[in-house]
Amino acid sequence: MVRLTIAFVAAGILAAQAPPKVQDRFEPARLTRLGGQVGERFDINLEKRLLRVNQERLLRGFEQRPGEQDWIGEHIGKFLDAAANTYEHKPDERLKALMDRLTSRLLATQADDGYLGTYLPKDYWTSWDVWVHKYDLIGLLAYHRVSGDPKALEAARRVGELLMKTFGEGPGQRSIIKASTHVGMAATSVLEPVVYLYKATGDERLLRFAGFLVKSWEEPGGPRVLTSLLEHGNVRKTANNKAYEMMSCLVGLLELYRYTGDASYLKAAAAAWEDIRARRRFITGTTSNLEHFQEDHVLPGLESSNVGETCATVTWMQLGWELLRLTGEAKYAEELERSIYNHLLGAQNPANGDYCYFTPLIGRKRPSPGINCCVSSGPRGISLIPQMAMGRRADAVAVLLLAPAEGKVTLNGTEVNVRAEGDYRAMKIRVDAGRAMSFPVEVRIPEWVTRTLVRVNGKTWNAKPGAIARVEREWKPGDVLEVWNTLRPMVHDGGPTYAGSFAVQYGPQVYAVDRAANPEVPYLHLVAGGRKPAVRRGAEDGVLVLKAEVATPARRRMDIRLTPFSEASDLRVWIPRELPAQPEALPVTLFGRESQSRNENQLGSIVDGRGDTSRATNGRGAVPPDGDFFAVELPRAEKIARVVFRQGPVGERGGAFAGKPRVEYQAAAGGAWTSLGDLGAYAGKAGEAYELKLPEPVAATAIRVIGRPAGASVSCAELEAYVR
Repeated sequence: MVRLTIAFVAAGILAAQAPPKVQDRFEPARLTRLGGQVGERFDINLEKRLLRVNQERLLRGFEQRPGEQDWIGEHIGKFLDAAANTYEHKPDERLKALMDRLTSRLLATQADDGYLGTYLPKDYWTSWDVWVHKYDLIGLLAYHRVSGDPKALEAARRVGELLMKTFGEGPGQRSIIKASTHVGMAATSVLEPVVYLYKATGDERLLRFAGFLVKSWEEPGGPRVLTSLLEHGNVRKTANNKAYEMMSCLVGLLELYRYTGDASYLKAAAAAWEDIRARRRFITGTTSNLEHFQEDHVLPGLESSNVGETCATVTWMQLGWELLRLTGEAKYAEELERSIYNHLLGAQNPANGDYCYFTPLIGRKRPSPGINCCVSSGPRGISLIPQMAMGRRADAVAVLLLAPAEGKVTLNGTEVNVRAEGDYRAMKIRVDAGRAMSFPVEVRIPEWVTRTLVRVNGKTWNAKPGAIARVEREWKPGDVLEVWNTLRPMVHDGGPTYAGSFAVQYGPQVYAVDRAANPEVPYLHLVAGGRKPAVRRGAEDGVLVLKAEVATPARRRMDIRLTPFSEASDLRVWIPRELPAQPEALPVTLFGRESQSRNENQLGSIVDGRGDTSRATNGRGAVPPDGDFFAVELPRAEKIARVVFRQGPVGERGGAFAGKPRVEYQAAAGGAWTSLGDLGAYAGKAGEAYELKLPEPVAATAIRVIGRPAGASVSCAELEAYVR
């Protein structure tokens, strides 16, 4: 039965909730409290990000069209969505007042025809314009959900009307595939809020328009998202493998599945999720390098690898969240936990609420306060956590995230209060329906436990890791379900990308060697854990200790502190099992921070110690006045005795320098570049090494090689500095 929600008529359409054809197997509780690390980070997100957001930059692109970047309009929608999710859990009146003000200003910029983008009329519906309207819809509908403001829903409805009028297969209508980037995925990801708008209004035209968006994927030159995934289930081979946009389309596809029941939609999205988890998911719960899905098990973690943009992390979580709600299966909750406790919290700076665009597994995190897609996405991910803690799974109360929390779950018309205390090692769960009542209580038992004991009123039994423990009985007020998880540090092999290395996990958290926790270790890659790493819990809570061999530069055995990835800042997740034969002979630039002129979006590195990977400058842009360069920032100042440049690939379009490239250094971080001389023997042959020996060592914090390219670009396999 259709339930009337807002009694206003717009263009003859009565706003009414549309009922889904597919019922969710998991419905989140109405949480009243969230504690532990996730609760602390949730509060930081509210106080230090959402309440301090740069309001003028959120709206400038609308109030002073055109915007400073093609997608600048997405940020207000992301903010409103994060703020609304946060307000539902923690109704802070400061946040509500901020949402009210910003929404009012946004609505004042809407054109008479419903247009709510940041473009000038001559550029309507090009580039990222539909994408901006997608986030307008998401933000306005989220705000309407918590405020009930009919103006927000009316503005969203007008956006929907304009989209339906503009795009379609009728006379005078435009192709939505040709109206956007990434083979149409950016624009067609508007599918998600179009379904939300259908849900809010009951307007059947919107459901038909959603079907058109899915059909448009099959246009010539379109992404074929649905048919490709049904054929082979491989996201790398689908469209242009752009991670954020593809997963956004799949989130919308699952929303549409709820209202159509078309099983192919669920099948395709679930196949993509399985492919990502099995072949393209980092141990920290994110996906993609350089914003794209890579080949099977290719998961480089350096800063230059552009690991898991925060947009991809959050959208990966959204995809898993949709599948968890639709199926109720524990595996989706397991992956959500991995993402939350590692890459999502790891991208947030708890000191100031800033976020990383990319978050490396080897290198330094570089969070920023600015307005960009990932800094706007991070708060959305954090805002989703309360929904994932507990709820109703079919006929049972279910606790899925092992964090201290309290919420209310409705079972058969009765409200049950659920209170969880403790953490993932030991929890006490109290359920209170206000009277004696029979129903099941379920607790997810993570895959990372070695043994779990469950006890109720003196009765104890074992539970299976990786499953859901179900206790069905009559519950009386005051009854407590206790859960004890026995866990130990887990050692994970580095796989094809980091063969000969390992990572450590304890509970849901991945750990890392952090420079700040080990100041006596000059280079993190010179820490080796042995063939059978010995890891134990430290005296401090949250710290593990690795018995390691370290070159400092002399070899010695010592205890290394391991820090949760979510708390580390200058770090290494993948730890070598053995030191090289002569660690003192390694370049001090190894795994330093690399940079280059005319940056090219490509995998490879000039500091990974491998001659078979490389970087190249972008041959499409103008060469800088001083020439192209490759640079490496050293982890600390060193007295450099020689520099080696290893030439990368050389082809018809270039790759070599013209003449003899110069070697320069910085004496202080960020200081002026000073010449050390040139590579006198340089001949530009692929794979060759060219060396500059210094008459006297020079104290340097960074080095670079610079010169004019012989062709369109220049390439480098390794740039090395040695103290000997």
